[in-house]
Amino acid sequence: MTKSCKLEEIPQRETTPFHPYSPYTVARQCAFWMVNA
Repeated sequence: MTKSCKLEEIPQRETTPFHPYSPYTVARQCAFWMVNA
C-alpha cells in the first residue's frame, strides 16, 4: 500500500499512519483493517 499513500516516515513501521491518495487505496485500507481486526 505504500505507493498509493503519502509517506511521512522512512523507514516505515507498523505504526506509520495511512494517508491515501485514491478511493481504491481507501478500499484496500478498509479490507486491511477488517482482516486484522
